[in-house]
Amino acid sequence: MLPKPLEAMGHFNQFINWALIAKEGQAKPTKVPVNATTGRAIDPHNPTNWMTADQAFATGQPVGFVLTDDDPFWFLDIDNCATPEGWSDLSRSLCAAFPGAAVEISQSGQGLHIFGVGNGPAGHKSRTKTGLEFYTTKRFIALGLQGVQGDIWTEWSAQLADVIPRYFDKTTDATEAILSHGPRADWSGPVDDDELIRKMLHSKGASATFGNSATFKQLWEADRLLGQFYPDPEQGRQYDASMADGALLSHLAFWTGCDAIRMDRLFRRSGLMRVKWEKRGDYRQRSITGVVARCKNVYQSNGMVKSEPAPINGVAVNGTPTGTILTVDEQI
Repeated sequence: MLPKPLEAMGHFNQFINWALIAKEGQAKPTKVPVNATTGRAIDPHNPTNWMTADQAFATGQPVGFVLTDDDPFWFLDIDNCATPEGWSDLSRSLCAAFPGAAVEISQSGQGLHIFGVGNGPAGHKSRTKTGLEFYTTKRFIALGLQGVQGDIWTEWSAQLADVIPRYFDKTTDATEAILSHGPRADWSGPVDDDELIRKMLHSKGASATFGNSATFKQLWEADRLLGQFYPDPEQGRQYDASMADGALLSHLAFWTGCDAIRMDRLFRRSGLMRVKWEKRGDYRQRSITGVVARCKNVYQSNGMVKSEPAPINGVAVNGTPTGTILTVDEQI
């Protein structure tokens, strides 16, 4: 059950389960929202996957909460602030800025989560170098539920207006603003994500390998053979993940009609999903918007559009070299 400092969350049926899942080529396991019964990954932003707090805890699996525009909460995530000498100066300063707010230790034991209510900067702000992130909506929180204290139902509007600008860059992560449109007017296809995924996986391009390009299915499942198409000899990894990201996004742009929000949502369900995608909004933003800008044709359910995704990294998705090198981003 929810500890007393977080009890107010229980008024909102926005709970899910999650699991730590190790992925090849990734140093740390990823927190993945899952269906506790099937163990399969879910979309945390689809309300049909939400539960009450009691239902989520009854599964015996780790519990998460999804921030939306319908709840009043804000969330401050402080990564890697545990040191041999104790909590970092930065984390202690932030906790002191919100005395009495709900605070918990993250699942890893290395970070702190601060929660409260109040009118603050909307959306998402991040400071990668200092490991800070601030959210008010569209965020799945893997609750740590360790050392919980304070009260989430404390109002902090005045403090937020003062503290957040001081600790975060003035330029916020513009991903949500840029990725806020729907499909192009010339697109027609399934609006249900599961139906679209089935269609993509059963398409000709998903089941047949074309020359120098991986198939949609291989990209979607992060097949171990991706290194044949996207080698990464310098860093010695299985494959160049950034190139694979771009190739999958090229498919998703075609199939979703360049619906950037949906592309992001679907990408998170793929085997290529990793920490970099979640933590680096600038990478996510550039990757999606770059592919969308190059996408000429989109899927139409009447079958009139014959061509599939735009070229990426010098190789068309159908295997024809393009002569144009387009690198989505460097691998880190």
